[in-house]
Amino acid sequence: MGKTAWVKPAVAVAAVAVAFAAVGATVPASAATVASEQACLATKKFGRTSSGSRIEFTPCVKTDGKVIVLDPGVACFATGISKVLRLKDCRASGEWSLYKDGERVAASSSRGTPYPGPGTYTLVADLQGSGSGRMSNSRGHSGNVQISAGGSMEGTVTLADPVRTTSSSDSRKRIRSSAGNR
Repeated sequence: MGKTAWVKPAVAVAAVAVAFAAVGATVPASAATVASEQACLATKKFGRTSSGSRIEFTPCVKTDGKVIVLDPGVACFATGISKVLRLKDCRASGEWSLYKDGERVAASSSRGTPYPGPGTYTLVADLQGSGSGRMSNSRGHSGNVQISAGGSMEGTVTLADPVRTTSSSDSRKRIRSSAGNR
């Protein structure tokens, strides 16, 4: 089980709709604002083959004080002859839940998830990733590569942001996240 890798306040993050879609949820444009805090689990590798092909997840819980999202932090790698290629087409899906004192207080949702407030939480995420790309070897032969893997992750995250109320000016802003390749 991983521990909190880092907590970084005042983070400007990009394209939250992608992050929500990547973990099975969407957020209405009016429900999001600029993220002010995130907390991440340590990176975990899945599907590692003897050649090194793998999918890595570094899930980060992000909040703006109103809603909370999970950016799966997915990266896909394939290994060819003497090189590792980071695949540009790498996607994640799955579900997540936050627990406080054994009670579920937030989860992936199609309507966005209200931020439960500051505190220390247990994040449980079941993530699946897939990636594809094209590789060539030293003889000039090329071909498509595909990888898919995933699994469960659990760890502790701590958020300090206070709960904020929604204002009309907030409806024009968005949480931004980097749900794609890192």
